[in-house]
Amino acid sequence: SYDKSFTLAGAGRNDTFVLGTAEFLESGAYDSGGTEFLYSVIDSTTLSVRDLTIAGFYGDSSGGYGALYGVDFVLDRVRMHHNGSQDGDGGAIWANSVIARDSIFEDNYASDDGGAISTGDLTLLRTTFTRNVSGVSGGAFIADGDISITKSDFIDNETDDQGGAGYIESGSTVLIDHARFRGNLTVDGHGGAIQLIESTSTVRYSSFTANDSGSSGGAVSTFGGTLKVISSRFYNNEASGNGGAIQSANQNALTIVRSHFFRNSAGYAGALFEAGVATPPLIRFNIFNANTSAAGGSGAISVDGGDVVGGAGPNLLGITSNNFINNTSALGSTIEVQQCEPTSRASVRAITFGNRIVRKASAAIGPKVRFATVPCDPI
Repeated sequence: SYDKSFTLAGAGRNDTFVLGTAEFLESGAYDSGGTEFLYSVIDSTTLSVRDLTIAGFYGDSSGGYGALYGVDFVLDRVRMHHNGSQDGDGGAIWANSVIARDSIFEDNYASDDGGAISTGDLTLLRTTFTRNVSGVSGGAFIADGDISITKSDFIDNETDDQGGAGYIESGSTVLIDHARFRGNLTVDGHGGAIQLIESTSTVRYSSFTANDSGSSGGAVSTFGGTLKVISSRFYNNEASGNGGAIQSANQNALTIVRSHFFRNSAGYAGALFEAGVATPPLIRFNIFNANTSAAGGSGAISVDGGDVVGGAGPNLLGITSNNFINNTSALGSTIEVQQCEPTSRASVRAITFGNRIVRKASAAIGPKVRFATVPCDPI
């Protein structure tokens, strides 16, 4: 343990190695050993680490953490692999704040949350997370503060519950910019790549490919807060429940513009499932192409437009100027509107005639836009 800030510097992550005593199987799975930290903190300190590799640190007792345990960490050109916590959070790092630039996190494990990182504030730049695993939420990381993810990659991370790559907790402010999420998985929970809880979040110029949720939100799942998606791509994501690409539940506001949804699939709502939004959603200038719903009535999107008891029915005026091409569903419709009270004529016109909807003749077995009556939520 240390009670002052300092820098740990190597000659390069392929030249300088700091190794713990944990042993691993040929498959990469943890075998035994390793109860020490590389660094733990007594007081409010910052550790700066650069140009080295850290591996083999593994806490296997109650509350045990992986390699770095402390307040603030700044990493530059660092590789962390095969670190873990057998009974806690943060397989590689547990901290109040983490800044990682040009770094690599591979094959780290946490029995609870955050396979590689558990932190408050998180800043990532040109950093890659591959094959990190958590037993509860956040296969690569869990965070609950100011979060900035820029030009970073998340590949084949996994969790049992929510957020295959990342789990972001209540009250966070999030910017995901030019990031890539590929092949991340939740076994049973929401958000194949990202789970957002009551956060203020913006996703822009990013791609989500082949992520998989055992529940809802094949790429992104949100509950509460706000979400803006700008100029991003969602390809081949899958959810067994709602929303092959995105699930939006009980949000204050939802905006999706200039984005492309291609070949996503779900049990219900092939690309996007929106329910319980407090204000009418803004969904404009997007392309929804070849998305599929196995059981529900909407090959592309299912929305309720903020419909509640005592309201004026779904407000769909913000869902216009989109292209819907060859989306398929069990009931044949491209769009489903969940309404507990009748939809206004203006909203019907906007969503029906304000979007371009093209279907294959063989799949055109129902209306292009299906209006489904559902129980009303209270105001």
